[in-house]
Amino acid sequence: YATRPPAGMRKSPFAPSLSVSFSRIELGYGHTCGLLADGRAFCMGDNQYAQLGTTAPMQRCQSGALPCSPTPLPVDGGRTFVQLGADQRTTCGLDIDGAIYCWGFGVGGQLGDGLSQSSPTPVKAQANVRFRYLGRGQAANNLCAISESGHVYCWGVTADGQGGHGGIAPTPAPTQIASNLSFRATGSGQGYACALAETGDIYCWGRNNYGRIGTGVAGSTTVPALVAGGIKYSALAVGGQHACALTNEGRAYCWGFPLAVGGAALSDGARTPQAVEGGVVFKSVSAGFQHTCAIDSADDAWCWGANGAGALGDGTTNDRTAPVRVAGRDKFVSISAGGTATCGITLSGRLLRW
Repeated sequence: YATRPPAGMRKSPFAPSLSVSFSRIELGYGHTCGLLADGRAFCMGDNQYAQLGTTAPMQRCQSGALPCSPTPLPVDGGRTFVQLGADQRTTCGLDIDGAIYCWGFGVGGQLGDGLSQSSPTPVKAQANVRFRYLGRGQAANNLCAISESGHVYCWGVTADGQGGHGGIAPTPAPTQIASNLSFRATGSGQGYACALAETGDIYCWGRNNYGRIGTGVAGSTTVPALVAGGIKYSALAVGGQHACALTNEGRAYCWGFPLAVGGAALSDGARTPQAVEGGVVFKSVSAGFQHTCAIDSADDAWCWGANGAGALGDGTTNDRTAPVRVAGRDKFVSISAGGTATCGITLSGRLLRW
């Protein structure tokens, strides 16, 4: 994450002037995509890898070196989606018929179309099942989704076992993980992935740096492993180097990268879920690369973790090991933590960013 405030950084929430009004928002690492109320997808930000999903002309950023758009551009194809999943260089959308379309960087099979090539416009993931849930990624190069029957399928780079199928061979099309359990949520991080089962248990697989697969033991795994602690959860958020979950009572637990788990942790990470400090009751949570944000029972937003780029929205660039209230008096209905930024939609429908 940024160690110094970059140019143009906003440390507190602000409302950007946009040409469209989003009902749902999803942050990647350097780009943002959102859905309008009618399901149309628009994207803005970095387009170095075609992750904005359009061939429309756009301006150049970073001294003219890279294509980008500071304003939302419609994703080509005119499809409507019910959910988006954004990764660092790839974006996917789940349509009403249960099909997944992806665009952007695909050399490692990240588009799920059975090929290993990129595409600036949406291509259909090749699967013989219909999906009902699409996970997001944080610097993952790998995405996962849940079929109508509740099974988890992943595709993309699997060199660290993050495909969950027992091997490390690339999976350029959605491939079921080595589990027949029924799941309700999933997400991918840097070299690993996790999924929340209908039983309330969480399973993770892949590379175990900082203990981010949560098993309490060293070593990685190419198949799903039960997260330690015996706690039952109702929500899951997978970040780049850590994961967080909410219990049925709204208590937050996190594991992995020490700065991002919401409390004191060993320098090599929290290897099992630990309670986030402060005892705040949350109803939703989103994990970025090394920070986490959540909405409490009073609709206030809180964040913790790495803050060198102002991603916590508290008006500072100070890292926070415990939750801090996002500045302002706004009430939020949803929030999305990205690489080094965060977006939220207020109860009144305004989009705020920091």
